Amino acid sequence: MQIPRDQPAICTLIGKIYVTGGRRHNMMTDSEGRSAISEGRSAITENTVECFNPETNQWTMCAPMKEGRYWHSAVVVDGKIYVLGGQGDNDKYPWSMERYCEETNSWEAVDQMHTSLFNLNCVSLRLRKDHVCISDDDDYGCHNGWWD
Repeated sequence: MQIPRDQPAICTLIGKIYVTGGRRHNMMTDSEGRSAISEGRSAITENTVECFNPETNQWTMCAPMKEGRYWHSAVVVDGKIYVLGGQGDNDKYPWSMERYCEETNSWEAVDQMHTSLFNLNCVSLRLRKDHVCISDDDDYGCHNGWWD
């Protein structure tokens, strides 16, 4: 990857691996060349997105998300990547969901969740049509154009 990060959300689309958001820590290098997180420095919440193509063994940058987030989730539904929830700067917990179109390399805001969630997991299920199902320790819901 081009940007070292922790707590991103990762998914696959059309045989490629997408890494979304996360946090980037200020790093320092000691006298022996080892990297470590700088003490007393805050992390930067990323809105960047990187794509790994296993066929070419290369990482490329994609369009950034509209909102930086970490401890969020990413899932693919109908050939588009959805990211939702997570945590942002200043202990902000986004209620938002964004959708990425690989063909146009662009993000758009979609529905708002009824509650903010972070450190969550998503999976796309084929029920009667695609639903994005999310869960955390206490609750779950499905999205099919609105939150139930």
